Amino acid sequence: MSGSGFPANAAVRLRLQSSFFGESSLIYASGSTDASGRFGLPLTLPLAWSDGRSLTDQWLAVIAETGDGGVRARQALEYQVTAPATAAPGIRATPGQVSVGTVMRVDASGFPANTRVNLHLSRTASGYDAPIYVLGTQMPVGRSALALSFPSNWPMAAA
Repeated sequence: MSGSGFPANAAVRLRLQSSFFGESSLIYASGSTDASGRFGLPLTLPLAWSDGRSLTDQWLAVIAETGDGGVRARQALEYQVTAPATAAPGIRATPGQVSVGTVMRVDASGFPANTRVNLHLSRTASGYDAPIYVLGTQMPVGRSALALSFPSNWPMAAA
């Protein structure tokens, strides 16, 4: 989810609104705006509200607001529940090339629903001994999006 017109370098959060149940106080994503007041945050939609009620609305509103709620924007979206993942686990990282401070979005799919997914940095595709840098929980549909900001120092000793 992206937005603009917010204060520069301000905390921003995303919440959901249901036509039946009103605004949720649960924060679904958070981050900060850039120097121009723009932001981009990964948003994974749930199958249920935090109290366990099924999310059955066809239309939801995403509310973006500053940390104090002083600046708000609302965007309607059509909500379609997807079937549980049956494909083999996999990830897709964007952008494909990064530098220090770049935030990479990693979309995970095909993992069991409602399980924790660990994101590691490694020099090779087969190295799983690297420290965990991001923890995420798969949603009931077995998909999630994780954000990783690349560090200035490689976390492992040079080989």
